[in-house]
Amino acid sequence: MYNWHDLLNMERLRIKHNSLPVDDEISRDYFEIVTSSSFRRLQDKTQVYSLSKNDFVRTRLTHSIEVSTIAGIIGKAVWKELNRLDTRQNLDDGYDYNDSDKVEKILECAGLLHDIGNPPLGHGGEDAIRDFFVDYFEKNPTPNLTNQMKTDLIKFEGNAQALRVINRIHHARGNYGMNLTFAVISSIIKYPIPSDQIDCNTKHYNKHGFFLSDIDIFQKTRTKTGFSEDDINRNPLVYILEAADDIAYRLADVEDAYKNGLISYTDIYDCFKDCGTPFDENADSPCKILLKNIVPDNNQLDRFINDRDSLLQSPYIEMILASNFEDKRTESLQSLLNSLRINCINRVVIVFTDNYDKLMNGQYESELIADDEIINGIFDKIKNLMINKVYHPRDNSIQNKMCRTAIKEYLNILVPKVINWDGNDINSLPDIPNQYKEIYQEDINSLNADNNTEEMRNYLKILMVTDYVSGMTDRYAFENNILISQPFR
Repeated sequence: MYNWHDLLNMERLRIKHNSLPVDDEISRDYFEIVTSSSFRRLQDKTQVYSLSKNDFVRTRLTHSIEVSTIAGIIGKAVWKELNRLDTRQNLDDGYDYNDSDKVEKILECAGLLHDIGNPPLGHGGEDAIRDFFVDYFEKNPTPNLTNQMKTDLIKFEGNAQALRVINRIHHARGNYGMNLTFAVISSIIKYPIPSDQIDCNTKHYNKHGFFLSDIDIFQKTRTKTGFSEDDINRNPLVYILEAADDIAYRLADVEDAYKNGLISYTDIYDCFKDCGTPFDENADSPCKILLKNIVPDNNQLDRFINDRDSLLQSPYIEMILASNFEDKRTESLQSLLNSLRINCINRVVIVFTDNYDKLMNGQYESELIADDEIINGIFDKIKNLMINKVYHPRDNSIQNKMCRTAIKEYLNILVPKVINWDGNDINSLPDIPNQYKEIYQEDINSLNADNNTEEMRNYLKILMVTDYVSGMTDRYAFENNILISQPFR
């Protein structure tokens, strides 16, 4: 059984010396994250809509803030519920009633970090990197790389890149990057396996959580938080982070799609019309929340909720669709989404505590959202709406074609250049910022004689490129794509 003393380990890779006027280690972590350039870049990275001109829609930054808030609330509520259940449950010796603030802050930090390794232009950016390397290795028998090194690149994963960002790429802060607590690092490792152990048929292991280059940091983090070397189970807090991410993006996608004009108010009404009162029979149904600010007659309102055809044939449909009712529509939609958000949070707390023993024994094989029939049913309806009206196949959408072209162009130019670079003179490779070349040189200098092979040198050179490209913002990637493809003079 895992214990909270290990899971909430406040140690770091190196002892931290600074003059911040706080005593708790997690506040130091929070400070490091929010003042980092990688976190700041999330403001111009795609959540769903690349290079959107609508300032209302979410970016990776606003999404991460929402996930952070939701995850922290769930964590604190779980701790409160465990306190209440302590008379019935045998909690481990490391459990401390007073750790609720610590758990909340760990999950807030994890929420801020969970997308920090994602490349520009959303999941299309990940696809472009993967597709490039599949094609590159088919056409280029050299450079020499081991199978795992190739798999790291062919299956490039933003979750694994996050570990590099926080532990290596923040070069200015020393060899340990942000130097966060092991508790926080452990809480973002969603897939605790390497790329060569991916099992596409198993949800928790269909992606990898770290690159070969970062295996030492991964293993030390796992050991320090109570996991044995052959244990591939998640930290229980990861399940809360995952649920918070699902709640945030599922509900936000509806609002953003509506504001972008991709779905109509009646589309949203249709999505929820069969839900009834899913969480509380005494509460308003989703459709009633959508309509009650627009239809003042309660008798008419009840009829419309139960009979869509009556609504469509009534004069109120014109009011619902009229431009001067936009504020009321937006207000009603936000009320609905906020109600769903709060109810989902409450139910996730219950699912976590109901499955507490399985989670703490490494026997939980599901997801907190999937294990709640009501939330899962609502999210399935939202998913179907978004698939039918909003999400486009990644291969066919104009946005993702542009994305793939831009990302692949960078890789096509930079990968051959770094392979031919001698690895010494940083000025001889002007295409890549010095920060990434200095990280490469430090990595090479830290290798022992057995590991300093041609394969490892080539692998670390290519990671310079993926570090650089995945760290770009959307706008930078597009605006500099033409410049980078020109010969340097």
